[in-house]
Amino acid sequence: MKKKILSLLLAFSMLAAFVPAVYAETQDANGNYTGMCESYWDSTSQSEISSKAQWTYNPSTDTVTISGTGYASITDMCDIFNVVPMGSVNNNHNMQPVYNFVVEEGITGITIMNFGDLRAITLPDSLTEIGGYSFDRCDISNIIIPDNVTKIYEFAFSDCKSLTNVTIPKSMKTINANAFADSPVKDVIYKGTKAQWQQFPLSNIYSFPKELANANVHCSDGQADPPPAPPHGMYTVSGNSTIFHVPVDVSAMPSSFSMFSVWIWVSDAAGVIKGSNYCWYDIDGCSGTVDLRVPGKLNVGDRVHFTIWPIW
Repeated sequence: MKKKILSLLLAFSMLAAFVPAVYAETQDANGNYTGMCESYWDSTSQSEISSKAQWTYNPSTDTVTISGTGYASITDMCDIFNVVPMGSVNNNHNMQPVYNFVVEEGITGITIMNFGDLRAITLPDSLTEIGGYSFDRCDISNIIIPDNVTKIYEFAFSDCKSLTNVTIPKSMKTINANAFADSPVKDVIYKGTKAQWQQFPLSNIYSFPKELANANVHCSDGQADPPPAPPHGMYTVSGNSTIFHVPVDVSAMPSSFSMFSVWIWVSDAAGVIKGSNYCWYDIDGCSGTVDLRVPGKLNVGDRVHFTIWPIW
């Protein structure tokens, strides 16, 4: 009998060893929670790296602080979402409303997802890149990108309905086309010269954010001229054909891309949008023209608009 009891106790203890901890975060005497950021994939070494960054959540001030060194990653798998109250941001129930976000010195990159409604964002000089969706649906009117940041990824500041002023360092090399999608940016403060600014959009002409291209750009030596738009055009429908042959100069596309997309939309003669569509094409073997697939039924006088970007 004793042997059976000892065997059962041993079995239960072994099972308990394999049960993961539900909460890995800790709480201090002031009610603040702290935990480690997630491990992340390092493209240089092609391996997963354990994070040396940690998060702290202060419920009394509704503030998230990132500290430590290296890259900080927070997605929906992070322990922080055990303690930050669930909420809704712009009718998205998967996002948590947090008012203040502070990234401390030592952090070099961030991917911060599922937070919205941010009223204040503090970024350090050590930061070199801002990952995708990091400050999506924030509620700030102004953001100053630190001087050492060289990359801003997709949707990093998208759908920020109050964001009208952006400061960009001259160190910036790449800004994803959707980095500021649906954010009403009116003024860009660029810390380089007009000549440097003109070269920057030109080197990214197929993927430069239209929100920045359409803004007033204030450089260190005056206001810059607007950059040229990506290749685009418009046809007026004169018959019943739903196919349009469009010339595409693939030689002008960046060499790192293997495919390009065509954004196409149709309006009537009064300008009312009737439909839209994306088309994808291989750059290799492109004959110089593409056949646009037109959404919806066309009538004489309708207008077919298109814009072309490389995508990957």
